[in-house]
Amino acid sequence: MTIIFKGSRRRLVAGAAPRLQIWCGSVRAGPGGFDPHAPPPRRINLLQTIKVVIANRHRLYRECIKRVLELEMDISVVGEICRAEEMRDVISSLRPDVIVYDDELLDKGSIGPIPELSKEFAPFRCVLLTSKENNYHDRLQNLRKLGIYGCILKSSKAEDLLSAIRNVAKADPYNDPRLETYKKPVSLIEKDTAQLDHLTPREKEVLYWLSQGFSNQNIAQIMFLSEKTVKNHVSRILKKLDFPDRTQAAVFAWKAGLAQYSPDQFYEILGKTQ
Repeated sequence: MTIIFKGSRRRLVAGAAPRLQIWCGSVRAGPGGFDPHAPPPRRINLLQTIKVVIANRHRLYRECIKRVLELEMDISVVGEICRAEEMRDVISSLRPDVIVYDDELLDKGSIGPIPELSKEFAPFRCVLLTSKENNYHDRLQNLRKLGIYGCILKSSKAEDLLSAIRNVAKADPYNDPRLETYKKPVSLIEKDTAQLDHLTPREKEVLYWLSQGFSNQNIAQIMFLSEKTVKNHVSRILKKLDFPDRTQAAVFAWKAGLAQYSPDQFYEILGKTQ
C-alpha cells in the first residue's frame, strides 16, 4: 500500500515486514509541477524514533526547542521538565533516550542528579546546554563518564542541537566545536589571578557568593554577618577591582575561575590559600 500526499513527495510504505516507514524529500512545486532536480527522498524508520525530554526552567525556551525538534521525523519530544527535582519521576516513567538539559538547572558548581540517573535508567544520556564557554571546556573528557555525552552552547544553530541529539542517542559524544577549541589566554589568566590577590579571604568569600547570584541579604545569612557588613565588603571589592557594579564583579569572578567551584570546593581552596 502506498499513500501519496498531495503537494509533496512523501509516501507511507507498508510491506510484508511489520515496520512503518516514511519516504520524504524536499520538493519545490511551481507552475511547471514538481522540480525534477530535487534531491531523492530519504527513508526513515519510525520505530527508531529518538525519545527526548527537554529540561529548562523557562516555558518559552522549552516550547521553542520543542517546535524545532518536532519538525524532525526521527525525533519525538515525550516530556518536559522545569525543575531538577522532577527528573527522576519523568525519566522513570517516560524512559527517554536523550534529555536536553539546561545547565541553569544544575546545582552551582556540580552536575546535579545526572550521573546517578544515567546509571539507574541507562541508556538515558544527556545533552547539556550552556551559555558559559569557559565553564566546561576543560572538563569535556570527564563529562561522558557522568552521563553527559554532549555539550553545546546556547548560541548554537538548531542544526547543531539536532546533530548532538542524534549522536548522543547512538552513544557518540558531540561537543560544540567552540568548546573543544576554547583556550583562555595566559595573559588574561595571570591578570585575573593578580587582581584576586588584592582581595582578602573574606572579600573573596563575598565575591564568590555574589557571583552565584545571591543578594546581600542572602550572603549575610550564609556568612553569619550583618547585611550592612556585606554591603561594605561589596563596596571594597568593587573599588579594589575597579568595577562599576556587582554584575561586572560577578562576570570577573567567572572569568577568573573563582565562581566555577562548588561551595565545598571553594572553601577547601580558600582554606589552603589563607
